[in-house]
Parts: sequence; C-alpha cells; structure tokens
Amino acid sequence: MEISTPAIKLWDRIVILPVVGVVDSFRAQQMMNTMLSKIMETAAKVIILDIQGVAAVDTAVANHLIKIAKATKLMGCRCIISGISPAVAETLVQLGIELGDVATNSTLQDALSDAFQIVNLMVIPQRTGRFMDEVHRFRGDYGIQEIEDCLVSPRWTTGVRMKTG
Repeated sequence: MEISTPAIKLWDRIVILPVVGVVDSFRAQQMMNTMLSKIMETAAKVIILDIQGVAAVDTAVANHLIKIAKATKLMGCRCIISGISPAVAETLVQLGIELGDVATNSTLQDALSDAFQIVNLMVIPQRTGRFMDEVHRFRGDYGIQEIEDCLVSPRWTTGVRMKTG
C-alpha cells in the first residue's frame, strides 16, 4: 500500500507537507516532486515539512530531508522541518548528521509561528480585548502604513498582515 504525502496550503504563501510512516528513496522523491509543484502552484515562500509522524530517521532519511530543503531553497522558498522528536534529534546527533542552515522546530506550532514571521504576518491574541489598540501601537512603533485584518482561526487568534513603507 502506497502512502500519499499531500502538500496543503495553510495560509497565503505557507504550505505544509505532513509526513507519516516510512520515508524511503521513492517516497522522498515523491515528496520532493509534490513540494516543488506546490511551491510553483501557490507561490509559497515557506514550506513546513512536518515529520512528527516519522518514527525513525536514519542517514538515508536525513539526507533526503536535506535534499528536499535545498531544492525548495532553489525555488526561492524557505523550508522548516518540524515535529522533530527527542528520539529523532538524538539519532541525528549520534549519526553525525549536520542539517546545516535548515530551520528546525520541535513542534508544528513553533514552525507556523516562524513561518508567519518570514512572510511578515503577526498573530495577536483576541482575548486581550485591546486588539485594535495593540495594532495601532505596533503600527506606530514600526512605521506600518497599511494594515489588513485577517482571521487566522476563530478559536485562537486574529492576525494582521503588515505592509511596510
């Protein structure tokens, strides 16, 4: 049974590729093709490669991940690898694998936060009740000229897309 690996547009210019199961050479090539096609299709600037569902990482898998990150960089897109468990981190260190300048996060939440920063999005909690006061303060502090409100999720936060001078 073949496991598909869909690339999903999470937000404007942000794509995620959740990986579950075993990653072999064939699947790694499939993942790379999927990611590169999605980058071209969506003009993504950030792609999150979430490996939380990958139980084991060996040298071959790590090298595939590095190749995928390099290929996305050639397309003008930053790759963030998220979902790195303590066991996977330990294995990578024991194998002596250097991820170089590939951005990594232990959680998808942290990766998404980094992705928002890369594409100049800011997330402000709605719970404060002072949302617009915070937006205007931020706008003044950073010389933001135009602010577009955009809802990230009705449950968690309201985001603001910022356009600078």
